[in-house]
Amino acid sequence: MTSSSKNKFVRIGIINKYALWTALSSTRSGSPLKSRKDIYCLLEKISFNEVLNGRKKILESEFDRWHKENTNRLKKKLPIGWAVKIINVYLKTSVYIGGLGRPGLIYCIHPPIDSALLEGLKEEYKDDFKKEIGNYKRIKDIVTYQDYLNIILGVRKLINGDYLLIEADQFWKGTDYDK
Repeated sequence: MTSSSKNKFVRIGIINKYALWTALSSTRSGSPLKSRKDIYCLLEKISFNEVLNGRKKILESEFDRWHKENTNRLKKKLPIGWAVKIINVYLKTSVYIGGLGRPGLIYCIHPPIDSALLEGLKEEYKDDFKKEIGNYKRIKDIVTYQDYLNIILGVRKLINGDYLLIEADQFWKGTDYDK
């Protein structure tokens, strides 16, 4: 194995470890599961290789099928809102930040939905927020996968192609504080 091949595998390993940690960290407030072992074991059930590895361009319909199937793998242990959040945080870190994934994947991944993102979107899009997103305010409000899809479709309408879907995360208020 050449030095550049080794470096590639080292980089992928680092990105994977960091993505696992960011997914774990996203559960610190309100998640029914918070332990490293619980979250990492759940994430091991997700077939990330299907979307992260390969040269064939991924279509949005393929990603959407994959996302729903893998969310359903977690719903026995986590409510849907939390299941999609940890999947989406892992993908945000691996794909958007780390640059991994099949061609086209960056155009498909979803932002992690939580109260801080919904609050930021509501602040940015005011009246249109209620029309497109409805009454969803927190992860606990996402009870079914259809609830989740309603939010994602609403976010798509709000950003209206101005950004990648994942870039709706720019409105996240989780790091705001009173100065």
